[in-house]
Order: sequence, then structure tokens, then C-alpha cells
Amino acid sequence: TGVGPNIGSGLALMLGKYGAKVACNDVRPEVADAAVERLRRNDIEAMAIPGDVGDEEQVKAYIQKVVDAWGHIDILVNCAGIDGGASVLEFDGASWSRQIQVNLSGNFFNNRWVGRQMVEKGIKGSIICIVSTAGWQGRANSVGYCSSKGGIIQFVRASAMDLAPYGIRIN
Repeated sequence: TGVGPNIGSGLALMLGKYGAKVACNDVRPEVADAAVERLRRNDIEAMAIPGDVGDEEQVKAYIQKVVDAWGHIDILVNCAGIDGGASVLEFDGASWSRQIQVNLSGNFFNNRWVGRQMVEKGIKGSIICIVSTAGWQGRANSVGYCSSKGGIIQFVRASAMDLAPYGIRIN
């Protein structure tokens, strides 16, 4: 998820160079399409699966598109996120909610639905959730970002215990 021109796009290219077929998600369809074009230029099989990671129904739909096309998902990289923000005194409630929904709930929705298909198909897969040093230490004017990234750290720990019996690693 989140294949914008920074970390997500680089991870997609790296996974593809190691032989993965790569489904490229971004909330902006043109960004997902650009990532797919870059991968295809490097002889990597890829598809665009645009959608909002913060909307569970959209997550279910794009995950099903991948499963329908390729049979299963072995690896999930949760990289979608909204950086920045404001101080606790200035950050408005709608911006807080959107940042938490994308950064934290997006990890939950993707892990939940990809994890389910891994369990159903007996896939001993890997789920990677991208955090930031902001998850361990505060940053001025980033209360929502720091809170969501710190939440991901605990989410990964709890999810890892839930999925370990199925041979699914979460890091």
C-alpha cells in the first residue's frame, strides 16, 4: 500500500526485482498506475489496485482483485500514510481522524483481510508495517502522525501473536 514515489515505490521495485508480482495500491489511481509502469519497464509483473486504505470495503475489494488474478497474496507491505499535521493545540478533529484512519486503521484493514486469505489458503506469508522514529519519540507539530505510528508498533506486536500459529510473520 502507498506506492508513492518514495519508500513505497522503492519497496515495490525491490520486491519485484526479487521475483514478486507486485500489486500497487495508492489512494490516487495515477500514482498506482505510475508505479506499475515503472515496474513493467523493469520486466516486473504488476497491477494497479487503487483504493483508500482507510475504507474497509475498498480494502476488501482491492485485495479480492489480487486474489482473483494471482490466486493468493504471500507478502503485504503497509506503507500508506499521511505525514505531518499540527500541534495538539491546533490539530482539528477531522484531520486527526483522517490521519489515524489511514495510518493506523489502514494497517488493521489490510492485515485483517490479507491475513484471512493467507490463513484460508495455508500461506505462510509475511506482513510488513512501515513505522517511523516518530512512533517511539514525539515530534513537534505531528501529534496525529506520532500517535498513529506508535499505535502501529503495538498493533504489530499484538497481530504477530495472533498470526504466528499460522506461520505468518508480521514485522
